[in-house]
Amino acid sequence: MVLIFAVSGLSAEKTVILKVKVQSANVRSEPDPTSPVVAQVKAGDLLESTQKVGSWYEVAVTDQNDRTISGYINSLVVDVVSAKEVTKPKVAEPEIGEQPTRPKKPLAREPVRPARASSRSTSGFKIMGGLALTNMSLNNYFLEDYSYTKKSRTSFTGGIGYELGFSNFGLELDLMYFPNGCITEGEYLGYDVKATLWGSGFGAVLLAKLRFVPGSTPYFLAGADLGYIQSQKLKTEEEGYSAEMDELKNTNRTIYGLDFGAGYELAVGSFSLFLEGRYNLGLSNLIKKPQGDKSVKSNALNIIAGLKF
Repeated sequence: MVLIFAVSGLSAEKTVILKVKVQSANVRSEPDPTSPVVAQVKAGDLLESTQKVGSWYEVAVTDQNDRTISGYINSLVVDVVSAKEVTKPKVAEPEIGEQPTRPKKPLAREPVRPARASSRSTSGFKIMGGLALTNMSLNNYFLEDYSYTKKSRTSFTGGIGYELGFSNFGLELDLMYFPNGCITEGEYLGYDVKATLWGSGFGAVLLAKLRFVPGSTPYFLAGADLGYIQSQKLKTEEEGYSAEMDELKNTNRTIYGLDFGAGYELAVGSFSLFLEGRYNLGLSNLIKKPQGDKSVKSNALNIIAGLKF
């Protein structure tokens, strides 16, 4: 007795062709917005999928080493441009005494080449704002008889920028509003005295950014800034008496410094949210015509949140 397996029919598997409709989209390792990003694809890239898990399509992409890897992309960032059924042989139950039936091959179709993972991360414009804890390095600025302690001031900072990003490296140019200043409290000739320095201006900040991975990632940044002071004042308070002076005419209005920081960027579809800390180290003397070693230099710790799109 001979058992013969025969093909009794064909089963259908639905394949869809997807087209990326946003500037840049993340392909993740799992169908979850918090899972790691394994690749990024660009607008117009075509992807092939035979399986959908919730709102996520399973797709194949080619990485930078020409290896095909699988991942998941959200349905919100793609359009379905076509859907086809691919037939597969279906094996029937064993029959006794039948001659084997040769399965028919399904009609061949041209495969869609997996999209190559983009080497560029999301570049885009940035809007940001946050708190600035400003302080100043004072060297022989006040009279010798004024002994004081110094503390920082809290103010607002914000601006706009543009980041040109690649997989693990980026360049960023920001136009920022910046405050400066500090508060001193002490004693002068037996009187309690409080002196407050404060000012503000606008400046350009050029930063280099080092990212750990594409997509959601922590990062480090470093660079330099060049600014122009718009206002500078000094207020003194002494036992119920106060006086405010405009120090702008005595101020070196063009300033420069160095910037360092770190942050975290959260990729959400076609845009990103970020939170970072920047430390600004002022290198220029704010005193226009200093005498001897008299100097005032500003510094600030900035806590900034923003949106990149």
